[in-house]
Amino acid sequence: MKKDIELIKNLVLVAPANSQFAEHNRFIWTKDLLQTNRSLSPHHHIHAESFCTSLPDHENIYVLAHEVSEDFPLHSHEYIEIIYVLKGELLNTIDTNHIFMTQGDLCILNTKAVHELHCRDKDTIILNFCLQSSLFTGSLSEFMLDENPVSAFLREDHTTPQNYMYFAVSYHHELQQIILNIIAEYRASGFHQSFSLDAYILLLLHKLSQLGEYSYYGIDEKALKVVRFLKEQCLDHNLGEMADILGYHPGYLSAYVKKHTGRNCKDLIIETKMQTAARMLTESDTPIESIASLCGYQSVSHFFRLFQKYYTMTPSNYRRLYM
Repeated sequence: MKKDIELIKNLVLVAPANSQFAEHNRFIWTKDLLQTNRSLSPHHHIHAESFCTSLPDHENIYVLAHEVSEDFPLHSHEYIEIIYVLKGELLNTIDTNHIFMTQGDLCILNTKAVHELHCRDKDTIILNFCLQSSLFTGSLSEFMLDENPVSAFLREDHTTPQNYMYFAVSYHHELQQIILNIIAEYRASGFHQSFSLDAYILLLLHKLSQLGEYSYYGIDEKALKVVRFLKEQCLDHNLGEMADILGYHPGYLSAYVKKHTGRNCKDLIIETKMQTAARMLTESDTPIESIASLCGYQSVSHFFRLFQKYYTMTPSNYRRLYM
């Protein structure tokens, strides 16, 4: 908790009246935000001007923290919103589609999206990157014209089937660092837009477009159960065996996971094994050769190559650094 408080320190925090961050001195209270953003439609329509009582006026980028310790009602935005789960998990219902998001997940919503947030963990904190349309006619105009899925989505091309893109990127260390850099730069610039902040936002969008691991569907309840099953069973079973237990053909299972997470089953399984290995390295004295075997790798050299690719260091160095 202390680490999370430090990261969002001085950011404007959208929070309910009973916020656990009692010492946080820059609040936008949920009740006030909703009260000032009523509309004739069945849902609230949130305007960027609502933030100007706490943040500078006439900016193209606003960065907020949001404590999701209770449900947040149906709403839309006049701006592009990037939601990043800093801690915890929540159910993000977008245009009636149920998307389960956990720590490290990211979702981009266009101006047509209507969504509501459902609390699943009272300690959940998300970051909201609010991007005005004028940003994409200014410093990010070249990116908007580029032929990639993220740019097409931001242009609201008719080829994109949904009003959101979901990215399961908790494993991607470079993207996580870019998020931290955005927060640091926003603080350093006195909560004003800056050339560096524009550059970090562009870098984030560019890396997401390069990654190619996105979904227009996201993890619904069924997909959540499938992904959790794969993560829980992959140390003891191969993909074919897990597909058989679930009653699916391996090809269908792989396609289903790709559709809902944007990722290949193989990569998801490797990620789970590497994270398990990392925990064993720091929480036990188990020999590295035994850890490789317990994670399903008979070849220690193959395990070393995968671990070094994932963590950019050898298992031995990882143990020395973090144990």
